[in-house]
Amino acid sequence: MSKNLVIELKKPYLFEGEEYANIDLSGMENLTMQDAIEAQKNVVGTGEDSVILYAPEASQAFIDEIAAMAAKQPVEFFNGMPIGLSDKVRTAVQGVFSADGNKAKDRVVTLDKPYTYDGKAVSVIDLSGVEELTSKDVVRHPLVQKIVQAYEEYEKKTAKPNRAAAKNTAVSRRRS
Repeated sequence: MSKNLVIELKKPYLFEGEEYANIDLSGMENLTMQDAIEAQKNVVGTGEDSVILYAPEASQAFIDEIAAMAAKQPVEFFNGMPIGLSDKVRTAVQGVFSADGNKAKDRVVTLDKPYTYDGKAVSVIDLSGVEELTSKDVVRHPLVQKIVQAYEEYEKKTAKPNRAAAKNTAVSRRRS
């Protein structure tokens, strides 16, 4: 990976009596989607659930979990950092999540290096069917589906009536 994942510190970071001159996040290169799922599970229930459902990479708690996995440090190592240093970690982690190294055109992603799964090398991923997915396709976890359903029911209850429908109802009442 071309991105520099070792953050050199201007001044040492002290954690549990040990000084750190840098933070090595190069372990990001070996993390998998299963690791990201585990990080999400660790964060659910911490007050950032809505962020985790829709944009986990925007959650500082999620970023800290991923960084902890990559650096092989406890999550508390990242939770106790000064804000400026935490921002550098966030930038490095989010940089790995971005697909800027891979080329995407017409919903087909060409990977920089082949990904091997089940003995097959994959270098192109066709995502052209993504726009046809519904929320039920994307959100399969039963708890998440309940949350989505609750939001939909809330939207129906709080939605303002359609003016045309209200006008037609008023006209039909007058004719009666």
